[in-house]
Amino acid sequence: MLSFKIKFILITISCGLFLKVGSAQNSSKAESLFQIQLEEYGDQKKIDLLITKASELKIKNADESILYYKFALELAENKGQLNSALHIAYQLADIFKLSNSLHYALKYYMKYGELASSIGDKRCVGVSYYYQGEIYFLQNSFEDAKYYYLKASEYFKNLNCYSSLSDSYNYLGLLYYKTDLNKALEYYQKAYELESQYGTRSKSSLFLNNIACIHMYKNEFDMAKSKLDSAFSIAYNNDNLETLSYIYSSYGEYYQGKKQFKLSESFYLKSIGLHRQLSHTEEVYQTNLLLSGLYEGMGNFKGALSLYKQHKIIQDSIIKINKSKLFHRQKFEQNLRQLEHSNKTQFLNQKRKDLYYIIFTISVFIFLLIILISIVFKRRIEGKKIQLSEENKSLKENLLMEKIENKNKELTSKAILLSERNDLIKNVSEKLNSCKSKLKQSNVEIIQNVINDLNSNVTEKQWDDFQQNFNSLHPMFYKELLSDFPTLSPKELKLCSFLKLNMTSKEIALVTHMTTNSVEVSRSRLRKKLNLSHSSLSLFVFLSRY
Repeated sequence: MLSFKIKFILITISCGLFLKVGSAQNSSKAESLFQIQLEEYGDQKKIDLLITKASELKIKNADESILYYKFALELAENKGQLNSALHIAYQLADIFKLSNSLHYALKYYMKYGELASSIGDKRCVGVSYYYQGEIYFLQNSFEDAKYYYLKASEYFKNLNCYSSLSDSYNYLGLLYYKTDLNKALEYYQKAYELESQYGTRSKSSLFLNNIACIHMYKNEFDMAKSKLDSAFSIAYNNDNLETLSYIYSSYGEYYQGKKQFKLSESFYLKSIGLHRQLSHTEEVYQTNLLLSGLYEGMGNFKGALSLYKQHKIIQDSIIKINKSKLFHRQKFEQNLRQLEHSNKTQFLNQKRKDLYYIIFTISVFIFLLIILISIVFKRRIEGKKIQLSEENKSLKENLLMEKIENKNKELTSKAILLSERNDLIKNVSEKLNSCKSKLKQSNVEIIQNVINDLNSNVTEKQWDDFQQNFNSLHPMFYKELLSDFPTLSPKELKLCSFLKLNMTSKEIALVTHMTTNSVEVSRSRLRKKLNLSHSSLSLFVFLSRY
């Protein structure tokens, strides 16, 4: 039974392993998102693998990279790995911003802020507000941008994050310059002071240029010239071409305001040259507008017309670029949705397959379990039947033995009663014979007749009846005994029958009209004939076999 159970368990395990292997073989794309989802890694290991794969794809295949990051983010959040989730949310926001999907970028910067807040990382909360401000700025939602830059500046100020704080102030200055020049100047000056005191001065020239522009708009040209000169000196010494391109444009505006048109023109042209070198199409367009206005003010209508034509070309180019960006953004988001749908469908299909395998495995297990139970149940029933049959057989045998024993006792009792009756008749006959000499002749005949009648009852017929009853009770006894011991005499067979009935030597002596000693001698001779001389086995036990 134990062997059968072991075989059953081994068969069940083999089925389970077979199905597991079959499920694993259905995945053919190595290191795919689909495969990683199903790999039996630990949670952190799986998250790390997804992040690594997403990082590899970030430049060459942004939509697939996003897919890996999104699944990693979901897994990290579900498993409480909030530090990993924080990093992933930032990466997702960054990819969406680079892909110009600003609404998605905003969504994940918000998620980044929520995660940072949940783990108590105030610096990252500030960074979240900063980038939300930037996204709103790019979407021209200036009031929202102001709100988030102010929130960011509060966090950075409390945490002494001076570089990030100066950037926040700079953007606030940029947001205020159209509505409140004094406010704009205040924030630009704060940005410059922080950069000068705590920064590397790499951004000082840009902040000084912004301050100079505010002074120009306020008609404070001397102050503007001083700030521009300082900005130029820093940018030039640091070979900061990008900042120089903006400073040249500011110089153009300054000299235009001072009516020094030639100088203004030269600086505008320098600015346009650098912007083109740096592929700043939008800035080329804006500077061309300024230069066109300069030519118009100078009465150089031919130059203004030429610039207008260039302006028109650049404008068309910018429109095409914007349309291209919009198209690529829409295409990117469409591809992303398709990928997400495809991955979700693939994942659900695999889950469905896994469910089928599980159901099949459970079904096989239940089927085998039912077979096992039915076999065990059947064996128990059969065992119960055998047990009942054996008990019934034993009961019948016991009843039969009891019946035989009762018959044996009955035979023994009859033999003893018969012996006692015969003894009584003999005693009476002997007493009557002893009295005959004392009686008259006429009475002697009567007494003799009585004696004859009594003697006629002392016959072997009763013994024949006994023998017949014994044979009916033990029909094969004499035959089997003579088969093994053919030299046994009738008297010895008769003794064997008495011993078979478990009669004592005294009872046998009474029945056979022998002395007890004579019976013992006969028993001793019988043991020799039965080859029991050297055995401790009793004659009754030995003869019970027959």
